[in-house]
This record gives sequence, structure tokens and C-alpha cells, in this order.
Amino acid sequence: MTQSLSHTPTSTSALDGARIKTWVERYGTPMYVYELATIRANIAGLQAALPRSATLYYSVKANPHPAIIRELHAQGARAEVSSVGELRAALAAGVAAAECLYTGPGKTDTEIGFALAKGVRFFSVESLGELERLSRFKSPARVDVLLRVNGSRPRIRAGLTMTGIPSQFGIDLDYMVLHRGRVRASSTVQVVGTHWFNSTNISSTDDLARAFSTAIADAELLAQKGLPLRVLDLGGGFGDLLRLDAGGSSPTRLRDQIEASLDASFPHWRQGTPELLFESGRFLVASAGTLVLTVQEIKRSRDRTFVIVDGGVNVLGGMAALGRILPGTITVIGGGRSAKGQGVTVTGPLCTPLDVLARDVRLNRPDRGDLLQIPNVGAYAATASLIAFLSRDGPIELCVDEGRVVHESRLEVRRRALSRMAALSSTTLPRRDSRPAGVELRGPSLPPR
Repeated sequence: MTQSLSHTPTSTSALDGARIKTWVERYGTPMYVYELATIRANIAGLQAALPRSATLYYSVKANPHPAIIRELHAQGARAEVSSVGELRAALAAGVAAAECLYTGPGKTDTEIGFALAKGVRFFSVESLGELERLSRFKSPARVDVLLRVNGSRPRIRAGLTMTGIPSQFGIDLDYMVLHRGRVRASSTVQVVGTHWFNSTNISSTDDLARAFSTAIADAELLAQKGLPLRVLDLGGGFGDLLRLDAGGSSPTRLRDQIEASLDASFPHWRQGTPELLFESGRFLVASAGTLVLTVQEIKRSRDRTFVIVDGGVNVLGGMAALGRILPGTITVIGGGRSAKGQGVTVTGPLCTPLDVLARDVRLNRPDRGDLLQIPNVGAYAATASLIAFLSRDGPIELCVDEGRVVHESRLEVRRRALSRMAALSSTTLPRRDSRPAGVELRGPSLPPR
């Protein structure tokens, strides 16, 4: 029988409607609410499920809000970043550059140089060519590198499989074995281990254990071939549904399974060889987020009822809105009228028929001006959305702790003029600015702890 983590943290959906309405009156909607107490409970539950000596990295891509990064860092998580913007967010939240792991395929020379200039000394490379390119950079201190490997495919159920298949991620295992002689230390770069990430959004501890044991066995093979293995990054894949089975196994079950695999392949791991790393984003922050929207219109078209709200795929888009809103989780704050007949379709305000948040939703029928809340959207939601589409205002983001707002901001997109444009001829392409424009957080700075 599949077992799940028994960890069941508090959700922001438990916040009382009166308090949410007070915040809406002050800030407006669309509005995300992130509950920091939930994040603390999540990281405590995950740390209990991993080997005690392991180092946990927060995957900033899940939610780069500075208050969230800061809270997780305070609870012992380092930062896994894959862009200049994510690195800036981590540094601004108080994470030292030495605590950042820079990952991702297709790193540009500009971003590598930026990261090195900021003090990052830990990278994961996705190809031997990238390793050689990184070796040509000058650095005042040694740069430690992990080789990301596209290894064997585990037989598991997962949201997305990223290994054992043709992929832009990692170096194929057989290619790595064949070309291991190209892995050489330079004056500034030293390969210290391997990086694995089999799948995402895995919802059972047994499947997680199989994914990790597959990576551990592949890592053992590479170590036997002479590749350095002082550090073993097993990645993550911890799904947000792990928390739904309150009657599941003890959280130590996953730890016991991982440790058994390590004992079989690396008998000295308990003495720190190799050093263990894990990564998590979704598990840590998904359940901490609730999106609040205002109903703008209720209309009947043919045989369907549409509830149109003031935020659609521009605030809850990308990976979060692709059929991942769980049935029955959208609710009307304050009740609404009794639902009768067919379910409703909840749509946003954008000028496209693709702006649909959920179909056939059974909920008490709201009136215009009522508030809807969508829970479990703290990961891959706001910043994975089509924020610039139709140039509407971005969502409000509130971080709350025990019912008190501790950080308030609005997510915005802005266009920046390039100062050197005037000096360029009409036939010359502009050089890339090393200060990438795009999504940025605006709002008060983080308060002192």
C-alpha cells in the first residue's frame, strides 16, 4: 500500500473570513495570502523525513517572495537558484552567496559572471561543455561544481519525469561513463559530486524512496568509475499531496528507506562522505498560499453558468492553473447561496476564452462582490502566471504570521529603457544588459527580525 507523509500543516484556508475581508478592504484583490506558520510546519515535517545530516535547499523558483525565502532560511534552508533574479531575491532576503546553489540549463556567460561576482561558489552544470566554459572564468576563490546526471528512470508515479528520458536536463549516464576523462579540475573549478533530480510532484513516500534509491545506485556506479563524490545532491520531487493523508505512516519511514539505500551503496555516508543535499519548493510553500478574488459577474450562457472574477491566468496561471485546482477547494468566503443544478465555470477577466480557472465547480452560488478563495497556491502560482498579459495590475501579496500582516507588496512588471540604445545604429543589435528587466517585487523592505 502506498504510504504518505503524515504531516498535515495548518492551511491559510483556515483563516477566518472576517479577517480576510478586512484585508481586502485595505488592499483589494486579487490578493495572495502566505501564512508563515504553515511554512515553518512544512519545513519541520520535511526535515523530520530526511537523514539528520542532510542539508536542505529551498528551490526559489517555487515562490521567490523575499519574506518566504527569509523564513525558510531562518529555519535552516539554503537557496537553490536558477536565474539572476532568483539570486538577487535570495541575497536580498539575507541568504549568503556561499549558501546558494546555482542550477539550470542554458546558463549565459553574463549570469555566470554575475553570480561569481556576487560570491556564488557552488554550481550545478548540465553538460561537460558547460563545465569547460565555467572553467574559463576567473574567480578569486575555488568554485565547487556538481555534475547533473540524467540517470536511470525509476518506476514511479510523478507529476513530471525528468530523467531516464531524452531531456535538456543533465548529462546522460552512459555518456558520463564514456567521457569521464573530461572531468578534470582546473585552477579555479573543482568537481565535487553529482546532482540528480528524477521527477517532480511525487505524492507517496514509497515512490520518493524508489526515486532516491535509483539515483543513489547510479551515483555509486559513477563513483566506482572514479568520478569525485564528496557531495551527493539527490534533488527532491516532494509533492504537495504528501500532506493529505493524515493516517499515513510516520514521517521517519522515508528517512529509514533513504538511509537503507545509502548504507548499501555508501557505507561511510554517516561520517559525511558523501555529504547529502536535498531540494524542495512545492512541499514547503504550496499549502501556505491562498488566493482571494472578487466576483465581478455571474452570467448564464446556453447551458452553463459562469462566475467571472477579477483575476485569471494573469495571476494564477502557468503550472498552477493547468487542471491542478483540486475539486471542492474553491469556496465562497462568507457562504454564498445554496448551490443547485450544474456546477459553475470560474473564469478570469481576460479577453481570451482560455482564461478559465476551473470548470464544473460545485460551490454555493455567489453574488457580485462576494469573495472566492483558492487554497494551496503558494507554489508555482503568482510568478508562474501571465502577469504581463493585458497589462493589468499584478496581485497583492501579503505575508501573515499568526494572523498579523508582516509584509505587503504588489507583483509588477516594468519596462526599462536601455541607456545605450541611442548610441546604436539601426542595423546593430543591442548588447544584452546584465541587469535583466522583468518581474520584480515592490513594497516595504523586510522588517528586522
